[in-house]
Amino acid sequence: RGFRSGPGAGFTLVELLVAMTLLGLISVILIGGLRFGTRAWEVGDARAEALAEIDAVQNMMRRQIGQARIPRLVAQSEDSKPLFIGEEERLRLVTSVPAHLGVGGLYQVEIKVVEEEGKRRLELAWHLFRPDDPDALDREVGDQDTLVAGHRTLLVNVEGAAFSTSARRARDPNAQDEWVKSLDEADGLPDLVSLKVKFVEGSGLVWPDLVVRPRFAGDDLRR
Repeated sequence: RGFRSGPGAGFTLVELLVAMTLLGLISVILIGGLRFGTRAWEVGDARAEALAEIDAVQNMMRRQIGQARIPRLVAQSEDSKPLFIGEEERLRLVTSVPAHLGVGGLYQVEIKVVEEEGKRRLELAWHLFRPDDPDALDREVGDQDTLVAGHRTLLVNVEGAAFSTSARRARDPNAQDEWVKSLDEADGLPDLVSLKVKFVEGSGLVWPDLVVRPRFAGDDLRR
């Protein structure tokens, strides 16, 4: 039938209900799309930020490992630990640190996997290296960083990490699972240090394999 006109023209109740229903459906679709787009944006932004953090951690580790050295010790007790230790989930070395982390000089640095409340993370700890106190890093570092010591979380959502080193200069050339170097065990630093990190399933994060050659590998710095 045709459109109504005149004083009685207007929408019927049925037409009004149909229009309101359609308007509600359109609103739901628009709001759902907006929420989906916002969520996708947040996820993408968080992923980009996490990937940037991974890249920053790798750059930092390249500098730390690349500047590793074995300085001469003035005092060393029988219980003193080696200055360079490489284990599956822990790496300890003497190196320089960025200026914003402390005062100038050499530092003992340890990068290791820490587990707390069922969650694992990769953590960095540092302490100013003093030849007369080579075990300073083993003493507990407070919650607040100081000019000579501190610690920082590098990566979270870590399932596992695996350090490995080239042991061609070590006494045992076949050592792979655990490789420890001290002043009387070899003639220098390892040829290569690598780190592989596996993140928890579902994190969507990927760690590119990291391989670094210490700048002073093969040099005699103990003089």
